[in-house]
Formats: sequence, C-alpha cells, structure tokens
Amino acid sequence: MMTMKGQLLSSAVGLTLLTVVSLYYMRKSKKEDRKIKKGNQSLSSNSNVAYDVAIVGAGPAGSTAAFFLGKLGYRVALIDKKSFPRPKPCGDAFCKPALDLLSEMGILSQMENDKVVHPVTRGGLISPFGYECINTDGGVYGSVTGCKTYAIKRYIADEYIVKAAVKNNTVALFESREVIDAIFHETSNPNETGYYKVDIKDSTSDLKGSVYATFILICDGSTSYLGQKLGIIPKSQSQAQCSHAYIKDHQWYDKDNLKAADGVMIFNSSILPGYSALFRHSDETVYLGTYILPGGRATSRAIAPFESELIENHPYVRSSLGQTYQYDEKRVVAPIRVGGVEKSYSKQLFLVGDSAGMVDPLTGEGIHTAMIAGKIVAGVIDEMIKNHNYTIDAHLVYEKRCYDAFGYEFWSSAIMAKIIYWFPVAIDAITVVGRKRGQPFLDFFGECMTGVRPKSEFLTDIFLLSEVTVEVFKQIIIQYVLRKKPLIPSNIGHDIVNKQYKSKAS
Repeated sequence: MMTMKGQLLSSAVGLTLLTVVSLYYMRKSKKEDRKIKKGNQSLSSNSNVAYDVAIVGAGPAGSTAAFFLGKLGYRVALIDKKSFPRPKPCGDAFCKPALDLLSEMGILSQMENDKVVHPVTRGGLISPFGYECINTDGGVYGSVTGCKTYAIKRYIADEYIVKAAVKNNTVALFESREVIDAIFHETSNPNETGYYKVDIKDSTSDLKGSVYATFILICDGSTSYLGQKLGIIPKSQSQAQCSHAYIKDHQWYDKDNLKAADGVMIFNSSILPGYSALFRHSDETVYLGTYILPGGRATSRAIAPFESELIENHPYVRSSLGQTYQYDEKRVVAPIRVGGVEKSYSKQLFLVGDSAGMVDPLTGEGIHTAMIAGKIVAGVIDEMIKNHNYTIDAHLVYEKRCYDAFGYEFWSSAIMAKIIYWFPVAIDAITVVGRKRGQPFLDFFGECMTGVRPKSEFLTDIFLLSEVTVEVFKQIIIQYVLRKKPLIPSNIGHDIVNKQYKSKAS
C-alpha cells in the first residue's frame, strides 16, 4: 500500500511530466517528425500543441469520442477527475444503439464473455392504475424485432470503454486529474488555428499542471463545471434527477416467483411524468432507481420516502424484493440535464453527452445518445482538420448531425411527458392494449423508448392509435365515472410530494 507521501510524490512527478511534455511541444521548432501524421498530411492544423483534442470527462461520451479520434490517428488527452473503476449513478440500461457501438468498438463480446452483462429478456411496464404488461408468459423481449437491452453496471462499462480507447497509442488517459479552467489562445499565424491551455490539478492534492490542445470536448456530466465556467451553458440546476441503489438478499431469483422480470418500468401517479425502474444484474443484485422528470410536482427530496413507500406498498415491488432485501450501497441521487442545450459548441470546443443535455425528457435515457454524439463529434473534428475549416458553419454540422441522429426525438418526448402528467389514463390505456397485443407490442414499445424507433410511430400507427383511444375512454369511465378501486394503492408517495410542492409554492 502506497503511503500518502508516496502518493503525493507520484502525483507531483506525473503532473510535472505532463507539463514538461506539453511545453516541449509548444516550444519545439517546427520539424516534420513531431507532427502527428496520417499518410503525408499533418492531422493538426496547429503543430504547436501537444494534443489534437483534450477531452474533459472519460464517461461514455468522452471515451467513445477518444476511441474514434484515436482510431483516426489523432493525439488525444482523455482527462477524468476520478480513477477507474469509479462509481457513476445511472440507470445501467444499455439499449440497442449503445450496444451496437460497444460491438463496433470490440467491447461487447468481451463483456459477454466476462459475464458482466445481463440481457433483458423479460420485462415491461406497470401503469399508475396497476395494470401490468410484462412478458412473463414465456415471451422473450426482442423475439419479434431483434431489439435488445442489457443491464450493465456503469462502473464496469465505463472502464471497458476507457480501456478500448487507450488501446490506441495516440490516446493518453489522465486519471485523478480535475480540470479547473480552459483558456483559448488565438494565433497570429493565418495558417494555424488557435489552441486551448487546459489547466488541471491532481484530485488528491493541490498540485497543478496544464495540457495544450487544438480542440476541447467537454464531457463532464450534467452539472458541467467547465461548461458553466466558460459561460457556454447557464449556471442553473439540472431539470431532472434520478436515484441509484443496488439491492441484495432479495427474492427476485426465486424460480417460483413468475412476476420477477429482468427490467420493469413502474409508473406511479405521484411522480408522473417520472417513473421507477427495476433491473436485474449479472451479479444477482437488483438496480432500483426513480426518475424525477420535468413537468411534474415531485422533487428529488421526495425520492427517499417515496421509494420506501413503493417497496412497502406496491404489490409488484414488494413481492419481487421480498422481506429480506438489503441495500448493497447507499442510495445516491444525481442531477440530469434533459432535452438539449441552446448551444453545444464554441470556438474549437464541443459539449458532448450529459453536459449538452443529450438526455431524453420522457425516459431519462442518455447513455446511447452520449455515445452516438461521441462518434459524431470525432467525425466532425476529422473533417474540420482535413478541410482546414474552423468556421461557425463547420461547428454547426455537429449539432445538425446530433439532431438528425436523436435530437429530433426530444420535442416529441417532452410533449408525451406533459400528456402523461395531465392524463395518466393514457399510460393505463397503453398498458391494457399492450397486454392484449402481447410480445409484438412489447418489442415495439421497447424500441420507441430506447431510440430505435421514433416515438411518433405511436401516432402514425392508425390501428394502435385507434385501439388506445377507445381504451382511454373506457378507462375514463372505469376510473372517474364508476370510480373503480385501483389495483395498487393510489396514495403511494402522494402525501410527501404534495407537502413538498405546497412548501415550494409558498
């Protein structure tokens, strides 16, 4: 075990070498052998920098960008304030677009062989009234469309992606290094671009250093310290929150408990348009998380007491976890920035992933969008450098491609979230119709919720829309005219949410 003195010495040596290397590249005369080359073309339009790209944050967005940039031959400084493996509060659900990228990066098969993934083969949703649409009757999720989702703990997945990125010898990983500022320097040479001086410090001490790069990618999460400091995104709280906890010693794996599925979305009227989720993991722990999304009354302060009531009073959750369950770790609540930001770029700078709010406002899903954006920004930077084009229009290509890939979905998700909040019977109706239609509907629903299909297909499928519309009227009669008793307790979380809402309003 290294002593504190040894750790400080190691950090000092590391930061000193980092600064010396960067200054070396800044001051060395322009010789051909110090240019990072691809064929006969210099990849960086400013050969005075140590790195082509500095990436702040080594999560899925940053590491995916580093992987594809490294694959193209660019020299990348991948900086993270933590050391891997490090915990990351998240829903742990990797849907098909993310899995496709993991496969392209050569990671997925390795993770499958290492048995750190758990395929979601059975799952579904439970509506606010208590209707269940779960394929526990022998159906297999993806059996109709081939769509798939894996439950993978983020601290595991992130390390695999980072390791894949640094296999490229042009990608350098700097762990336990916190970025404290980034300053853009113009150059008087018309044939060269400006560059960024990225100031960092050791996360365990006050030792400091700097990295020099032509481009900078800000991938430091939803709160984005650097994005706010540079004034690219507003200094405001994120609009949503999610909780994260692992549960052990549960009854989920009881073979006689047919209700236990691999992944279930649980909608409860008190936290709409948000929801809770249960996911099985490969190590026999169960993820429990609650998403508080924009448009409802609930706040992050309601999560802890709400989840306690959910486990105690919701029949499905109670029967799945049983009486012997224990939390494997303390519950963590993390902020989420959803629906995108007004501007995700500046001069030779891009926001990627959570820092740019690339999270679906209806589901809180952001892993696959972050990874997609990471690959997109790598391609955009490649084009900018090869074409020597650093204009605003060249930067705008990034936003356009992200919009075409997934951003167009955010507006429909926001509208659907409002509908769910004001008309919970819509979810009840969808669940009832889904239960009648069976596995084809569950595959369709899963694809819409994970970005494989546009959510607008709920509206363009005339037969489905007609069936759901008829069911909505039925549910209005059942719930508001006949006043039938819900299949689950209707007061879960209501007292705490209403109390906090009134307190906030006053």
